[in-house]
Order: sequence, then C-alpha cells, then structure tokens
Amino acid sequence: MSYKEGYIVCSTDIQNSILEENEKSSGFFNYKFLTEEQFISIFLGTVKDEAITFLVSNTKYSVSEIMMYLDNITNDLSNIDNIRINKLREI
Repeated sequence: MSYKEGYIVCSTDIQNSILEENEKSSGFFNYKFLTEEQFISIFLGTVKDEAITFLVSNTKYSVSEIMMYLDNITNDLSNIDNIRINKLREI
C-alpha cells in the first residue's frame, strides 16, 4: 500500500532518522512530521481566548468555571482517543 501524503507522529530523533535513511528518495516529500504534543493539539483541539470571552459574555458562568468545564472536555477527548494514541506509541 502506498500513500502520497500524510502525517507521521514520532519524536524528532526518529524523524531525523527516517529522513536520513530516505535522503535520496522523495518518498516522504508530502508527509508532515508531528510530535505527540502537536498531534494532540491539532487533532483534539485547543481552546482560544475568543471562545472563553464569548462564553463569559453570553452565559452566567465565571471564567474559572468555564475554564474548568473546557479542561474537562479536552481531558475527556484525550481519554477517548488515548487507545489510538497508545497504539501509535507502540509502532
């Protein structure tokens, strides 16, 4: 099976090793390398200040309550996808 583009989640050391081994071929030209932290941030999302400002101005909740709620949502998403992330770590 061959893919022309995609993502590879690995440490910087492994990225450098892959690129050195395949220096002469352009097999990884359209691939984006991500660390585990980057992968989680991009695909599980992050909360922007604009979202917090909107929620404070449109609800009766305080900033601390909203932050606690949003942190719990992010943690729940991380736990749901934790099985997939653990499988990626095993590779």
